[in-house]
Amino acid sequence: MAGRCLSVDHHADVYTRNQGSCMATGEAAGVAAAIAVGDVRQAWLSDKASLESIFDEIGHIARQARQLIESGQTALLGPLLDRDHAFLRQLAVSSPELDRLVEAALEAGALGAKMSGGGRGGNMIALVTPQDADAVREALQEAGAVQTIQTKISQ
Repeated sequence: MAGRCLSVDHHADVYTRNQGSCMATGEAAGVAAAIAVGDVRQAWLSDKASLESIFDEIGHIARQARQLIESGQTALLGPLLDRDHAFLRQLAVSSPELDRLVEAALEAGALGAKMSGGGRGGNMIALVTPQDADAVREALQEAGAVQTIQTKISQ
């Protein structure tokens, strides 16, 4: 089954497309990501066991996602996106704006959604069916998305 990926920016950053992925660039996103990474490092130094457990889970999710993509089972990625976002929230690298967009996408029918990038920036992705793409895009815009980009995932 072919799916769609909506990438969303809640800032007015510039987008570039690179081999099917959507990435935000801009000074604000870079500064936020650098702070997020530093904060995660400080948390890790304070509680290595807990954070190593989260890192292990995120790694496991990434390996599962790769297997699903390589086997053409992209429709099954949704729950993995959701689990990953939950772990990223635990690491405090998401933001209230991104959490609101992720929730809006899920409520509008996305199969899964998560923040994307280095953290606390303005990007998230949502996996949707072609039938739900327009509804999810509208919900994201109503929730504050400045821009959405749709990419088709095919086998």
